[in-house]
Amino acid sequence: MRQISTTYLSMRGVVICLLLFYHYLPTRAQAPSIMWNKTVGTPTYELGQLVFKTPDGGSLLCMSTTSDSTSGKTSRGKGAYDIWVVKLDSSGQQLWDRSFGGAGNEQLEGGILTQDGGLVLVGLTASPASGDVEEPNRGLDGWADYWVLKIDLNGNKLWARRFGGIYGDRATSVAETSDGKLIVAGTSNSLSGADKSENPRQVGYSDFWVLKLDANGNKLWDKVLGGVEAEDQPVVVAAANGGCYVVGFTYLYETSSHYVTPPSGDRSQSGKGGCDLWLLLLAADGTKVWDKVLGGNDDDKYPQLTKLANGELLISCYSISNRSGDKSENIRGGFDVWVLRLNPQGAIIWEKTLGGDGFDGFTDQLEFPNGNLLLAGMTFSNQTGEKSEPKRANSYDIWLLYLSSNGTLLWEKTLGGIDDESETTLIRIDAEQFYLGCRSFSGQSYEKTESARGLGDSWLLKMNVNCISMHTVATGLWNSPGTWSCRRQPSLLDRVKLRQGHTVTIPNSINATAGSIRYEGGTLRVDPRGRLFLRTPQ
Repeated sequence: MRQISTTYLSMRGVVICLLLFYHYLPTRAQAPSIMWNKTVGTPTYELGQLVFKTPDGGSLLCMSTTSDSTSGKTSRGKGAYDIWVVKLDSSGQQLWDRSFGGAGNEQLEGGILTQDGGLVLVGLTASPASGDVEEPNRGLDGWADYWVLKIDLNGNKLWARRFGGIYGDRATSVAETSDGKLIVAGTSNSLSGADKSENPRQVGYSDFWVLKLDANGNKLWDKVLGGVEAEDQPVVVAAANGGCYVVGFTYLYETSSHYVTPPSGDRSQSGKGGCDLWLLLLAADGTKVWDKVLGGNDDDKYPQLTKLANGELLISCYSISNRSGDKSENIRGGFDVWVLRLNPQGAIIWEKTLGGDGFDGFTDQLEFPNGNLLLAGMTFSNQTGEKSEPKRANSYDIWLLYLSSNGTLLWEKTLGGIDDESETTLIRIDAEQFYLGCRSFSGQSYEKTESARGLGDSWLLKMNVNCISMHTVATGLWNSPGTWSCRRQPSLLDRVKLRQGHTVTIPNSINATAGSIRYEGGTLRVDPRGRLFLRTPQ
C-alpha cells in the first residue's frame, strides 16, 4: 500500500485510521455498475435483440415484433413479424421508431454499422413482394429467403435485397470488408437456382451459404460450404485482403451425441464428437484457404466470433463436452460457456470453460481497448462453479463474464428479474461503458426497474465495467459482499453511501476501508476491536 503517513483517532474504543496517499492505490477487479436500464416493448412479442451505438451518444435498438402501432410503438406494422428499429437518446429515452417488412414474416438475425454511416440488418423474409420487401419469393411460396436491409441512422430505408433458392434460406450474420463490400453468411437447404449457384453438399441437410455484395447490395459471388452432415448458425467477420472468417457448427441428425463424423465435402478434418465448431478462412473471391474443426466428445454449438484488435480470434460457444478433443476442462453442470482464443491461422492460444450447475449459454462478446473481454449470455445455474450469485428467481437470468486477455476471470455478474431473460447483445460505448440488451419477460423486480410491456420485451442496460456506485443494499456485515451494491467489500477508492434502513457492522478483527462515508439514513456500528481506515486528501 504506498502509505505516506497514518493518523489514529480513538473514539469510544473504536479505532478509525485516516490514510494519506500520493499515488493511486491498486485494487482488485470490481464488479460492474448499472448506470440506467430501460424496458422497450409492446403488448405482443419482441424477439431477436440487437443494439448499436450512434454518434450522438444514443443507441438503436433493433428486434422483430408482431405489433401494429400501439403503446410504445408509433410505426404501423407491415404484416406478421416485422423488423422494428427504436432510437433512444443517451439517457435511454425513446425518440422515434420505424417498422420494416412485408405482408408475411421478417425475422432479424444480425447487423452492423457500416463505414459510410449506415446500418445493415440481415435475417429472413417469407413475405411476397409487399411493403419494404420489393422482390418476390425466390422459390416456393411460404419458404424463407435471405433479406438484407440498409437504413440510415435516422431510420430511412436506403435499399433492401432478397436472395434465395427454391427452399429455405436464412441469413444469420453480416460483416463489412475494408473496401466497403458486405459479406452475408447464413444457412441454406435450397438446390441451385435463382441466386444460388451450387447444390447442397448433401441433399436434405443445411449448408453454410456465403454471399459477397457490393455497397449497394448487388451480389458479387456466392459460395456453398458443407459436408455430408448439417451445418448451422454461421457467424462471419472480415479478414485481411477482403476475405472473411466463418464459424458455425456441424452435426448429424439422429445419431449419438458422441458420434465422430469423417471428413467430407469442404470439411477437411474429422469431427470430435456430437456437434462441433467449424471455422473457415475464405479469400476475397470466396475460395477456401483453410478450415478447422474444434470441439470435445459431445455437443459444442452456437458459436460467437470476434476478430480482436491484434488480429487474433475470440470464439465462445455452448458446450456440454467434458475434457476431450480440444477441451482441457470438464463441464461444471449442464451446458457451459467454452471460450477460445485463436491466432489468425486458427491455432488455439488458450481455451477456458466457465459455468455453474445448470444451463449457461452465451450469445455475444466484445473486446475493450485494454484487451479485456466481456461475454454475455443466459444462465439457469445456482451459486456454483464460476457463478458467485444465486438465481434471481426460478428462471433464466443474464450472466456477464469479464476476462483478461489471457482468459483470467476478473468478475462475473448475474442480472435479471422474476421471470426469464435471454437473447443477449453487447456493444461497447467507450473504454469502460457498454450497452447490454436482452429479451425480458420480467416485470419490475431485482435489477429491472420498469414494468413489463407485453409478452417479451427488449431490456436495455447502460453499464460500466467498473462498479462506480458503492452503496448498501441490505443490513449486514461490512465484509459481506451481499451488503453492498458492488457485491464486494469497499476499498480505499470507494465513496460509500449508507442507505436508509440499513445497519452495517464492522466486526471484531476486521480492517474495513473506504475512501469516504456518506450517511443517507443508514447506521454504522463498529465492534470494539473493529477498525475503519478512511483515505483523506493530502
